[in-house]
Amino acid sequence: MNQFDHIDKYLKYKSDIIGCSQNIYNLSILNENGIKNMIINAVKGGKSVSISTYSSIDYFVLDTNAPYHVNEGHIVKIIGLDDDKVIVDSWGTKYYLNISDLAENSKAFIHIRDVTIN
Repeated sequence: MNQFDHIDKYLKYKSDIIGCSQNIYNLSILNENGIKNMIINAVKGGKSVSISTYSSIDYFVLDTNAPYHVNEGHIVKIIGLDDDKVIVDSWGTKYYLNISDLAENSKAFIHIRDVTIN
């Protein structure tokens, strides 16, 4: 038995008792109400919800409305929802994204994850 056999055995054991599934949806196929309903239903179902963007989009600092422009791929956890904004957390800073911007962005995706214990 080598040094990695114990790690391999542990990971196989963990994969038998913990399951994870993920669905990814392109937000540009939904209208603003569709995006809000998808987030609400996922959270009510106990799922973890994140947004990823792979193109130019503006994030805004929650308390100051200061813009933060992102030109590259970024994934953030959704922590709240307002009438026209999705509130997210990125590295401990709270931002918001306008739902209308997400609905018009073909490179914005919602990730809905479900972790189960078997």
